[in-house]
Amino acid sequence: MHNVTGDDKWRTRTVGLLDETEKTFFQNGVMFEQRCEPFKQCNIDQSSFKGYLARWMAGTAQVVPDLFDRIMGLLRPNAQSVASVCVGDPDQGFPGIGGTACGL
Repeated sequence: MHNVTGDDKWRTRTVGLLDETEKTFFQNGVMFEQRCEPFKQCNIDQSSFKGYLARWMAGTAQVVPDLFDRIMGLLRPNAQSVASVCVGDPDQGFPGIGGTACGL
């Protein structure tokens, strides 16, 4: 909306949403689902929510370029972390299907 209207209230709201997103869904720089991860009780829906959040944050980075570096600073370490543990061969102890990400 800021790009269309030029009204700073929309940028302020976007920054506010990003501030709250970072406080609520990131713990020590890692994307975190606080309602279920501490208890190892996440259902399929809850597990998928981080993916949606990452996608929406990446989209926001594209339409609000001055937030790009901040958003990518949150997303990039998470993507690198996931990629580092979501590869492997079942013959070598990887719990998933060979050639898939995290066994999905």
